[in-house]
Amino acid sequence: YLLGYLSSFGRKRLVTVTSFIILISHIAMCSYQSYITLCFSMIIIGGALNLNGPMITNILAEYLPIKLRAFCMGTIWGWYSIGNI
Repeated sequence: YLLGYLSSFGRKRLVTVTSFIILISHIAMCSYQSYITLCFSMIIIGGALNLNGPMITNILAEYLPIKLRAFCMGTIWGWYSIGNI
């Protein structure tokens, strides 16, 4: 429900806001003063990535040329699998 509500403001705005949240959380994570701050910033990063990832994939699928779409989407999903290792 949260993704549907946030995407009503526009997908570009959602990607921009979540990317900014990821940036701020990374800065907070790098300069943490306690274990609680580190865990909280990692939770925020995970949530923002869960909002950002599917939205960026959909935008790429719409804007890529048809000739390159299959290659690019396959490469992205391949790197997701490698990143999970």
